[in-house]
Amino acid sequence: MVAIAGRLARQRHRRLRPAPFSASARAVDAEFEPAPSRPIDLAVSLSLVAAGILPPVALVALPGLVALIGPLPTAASLIGAFLLAPAAVGLTVALVGMERVRARFRARADNDHEHAILRILAQALLLAYAFGLAAMGAEAAVPCLPIGIVGLALGWSLLLHLVLSPAPSALRRGAAIVGDVALLSAFLHFGGAETAFLYPVYLAAIFYAGLRLDSRALVTAAIASVAGFAAVAVTTPFWQAQAGLSAGLIAVLAALPGGVALLTRNQARLRDEATEASEARARFLTVIGRGLRGPVDAMARALPGAETAASGSGVPARALLAQISEVLDLAAIESGELAPRSEPFDLHAVVNDTLAPLREAAARQGVALAVRLDPLVPYRLSGWAAQIGQILNSLAIAAIAASDGGTVRVEIGAAARFDALVPLRMSVRGQGDERDDDAFGLAVVRRLVELMGGRYAVGPGARSVTLPLAVDHSAAPMPLDLSSRPILLVTEDSQFAGELAEPLNAWNADTRWVGGLDDALIYVERFETPLAPILIVDGRVRVIPALSFVHRAALVRDDPPFILFVADGAQIESLSGIGDGELTALLPAPLTDRVLENALHALPLEPPPAVAERTSAPEAAPEHDADDDRVTPIA
Repeated sequence: MVAIAGRLARQRHRRLRPAPFSASARAVDAEFEPAPSRPIDLAVSLSLVAAGILPPVALVALPGLVALIGPLPTAASLIGAFLLAPAAVGLTVALVGMERVRARFRARADNDHEHAILRILAQALLLAYAFGLAAMGAEAAVPCLPIGIVGLALGWSLLLHLVLSPAPSALRRGAAIVGDVALLSAFLHFGGAETAFLYPVYLAAIFYAGLRLDSRALVTAAIASVAGFAAVAVTTPFWQAQAGLSAGLIAVLAALPGGVALLTRNQARLRDEATEASEARARFLTVIGRGLRGPVDAMARALPGAETAASGSGVPARALLAQISEVLDLAAIESGELAPRSEPFDLHAVVNDTLAPLREAAARQGVALAVRLDPLVPYRLSGWAAQIGQILNSLAIAAIAASDGGTVRVEIGAAARFDALVPLRMSVRGQGDERDDDAFGLAVVRRLVELMGGRYAVGPGARSVTLPLAVDHSAAPMPLDLSSRPILLVTEDSQFAGELAEPLNAWNADTRWVGGLDDALIYVERFETPLAPILIVDGRVRVIPALSFVHRAALVRDDPPFILFVADGAQIESLSGIGDGELTALLPAPLTDRVLENALHALPLEPPPAVAERTSAPEAAPEHDADDDRVTPIA
């Protein structure tokens, strides 16, 4: 019934979102939003549906039960309340909305909603036992049936009141506890020997009130239980015949609340001590973090450049400062002081500035650091820029430390399709064992990713982080300036070379079409330039020869060029795992200006030499015969 009501609520919410039924409900809804369903929610809903449907079905299916309830007017009244109470709850939940009711219950500081649900299930079990007594022809079924029906109807009525008025109410809780004990006592009194085994329900009520509610509920349940069972023992023939046992059980009920109160007091004391210890640790971490953050930031600003190395360590000083900052950030996280401001940033700049200090340290270990950024992902984003750089720094350091030579590959892309929100995926793959150990930097990564609402994963030989970042649409487009960087076009297609030359010349590039693969390799080998050139290789038709050219071009020069490989869009995914650092970026054909601009913007290009140096030592063109037409200037 409740599940059906939830479906009706969702259908109604598509058309209209009704206002809550009371002021307290409006206050709760204004403060808490609906939360996603959990498996326990489904189990509770199914249990309530069974408690609302099965008893009426059994009442109709078993012959003679209606006659046992009492005279026709009494039976009709009880059956009407028995049917209308769960129906009213289902209708109310349909109007309020299942998700909203769940959100209200989860937001409660007390456990009255849990108590109300358990009450319905317990009363349904008592009524089922009364049905069993009637099926066996026991005399106790005659009075127990109407008691069970009244109890279940009252249970649904209390749940209805809790849905309509979710604000805490001491009066409602006290009346519910007294009513439960009174119905149980009536059941034991009229049931006699057939219901004597239900005495432990008194104990369960006292334990539940003390452990799940509060001390006032414990006192109420204890007094009501002692008074209720004493009345049963005095007025019921079965218990009158067991006077000694009855007195002992009453004594147990009277002494039990003291033990429960002691247990709850100890739990509260331990909880308070844990809270105080956590607050003391937070205060300590806050003081340490605030005391060290200023000197560390001042040291970072005082460093002359990323190449400055710590004495004797072989590790760039900026990388060491980044690791020290991890300690401070973890202290800020644990103390609750970390509250970065979301701001627009350039993803490519963050990645290049973070990895630049690590290249030299990686090279000393015989490790090459290869970076590939997906040109389809926008680089003007908004989020915690410093923390994103810190996450990437920690992942790269861990991969370099675990690698025994070879290449550490850093891949930046999108984990899924995106629009206004980009699921940015940063993956670092090394040559060593990438198991998720207890390294301090990785612990900081996990906590930062958790705070940013992302996912941290460890796969075969790789660690990856996925972070939801917003696209910064407010940023004004900045024209790309390549500062006369030489760009060599390796293609046999003159039309394709002309299409590329137009935007490249607009971005102030020194564009040169060097012909097909064989001619281009000779030119790349002889090409002299103070900066590493950029090669745009056409692999749309001849993929294998183009990849072979890339491998040879990366070996013929001491300074490996940046290689942008253009391939058919269907081949990009299959090519993404090859190259081992030789391919800087993979560009899908047909190639758009925006993708080409993103790929060029992502390159960690060194600044060009000073103007005076360029004028005093002009660049000499590579030697070639006058009749050699392999190199074609592009106007």
